[in-house]
Amino acid sequence: MSYLKWDPSYSVNDPFIDSQHKNIIKAINALIDAIDDRKTRLFCTKLHKALESYAERHFFHEEKILLENHFPDLAKHQKEHDSFTKRIDELSAKFDRDEPEIEVQLQMLDFLKEWLYKHILTSDRAYADFIQKKTRK
Repeated sequence: MSYLKWDPSYSVNDPFIDSQHKNIIKAINALIDAIDDRKTRLFCTKLHKALESYAERHFFHEEKILLENHFPDLAKHQKEHDSFTKRIDELSAKFDRDEPEIEVQLQMLDFLKEWLYKHILTSDRAYADFIQKKTRK
């Protein structure tokens, strides 16, 4: 499988948030390695914990910025964050139920790629553009 790379166009002009987004790309690439190398369930357990930690810190920081800047789609953005947390928990539960490991890993990979493209590169880009326009005025 091919690896994802950070591109400067992904930036939301906040170094803290950008570094966390880069970590999602690293997590996706690590998951690709785990699938290719047939790594154990332990890797996915660690990944789940890392994603929970990411969500907690990242979403808090991001939502604070959106609130401070009166971003009009904050509620929608928060719902997307909630859906991320819920989906990660659902996938973790599949491991706990001993569902086929490779299937769950592939579902996780698909979800994280979708999150990157639909949320980070679309929804986050929208708030970055909003804040940038606001600060230009």
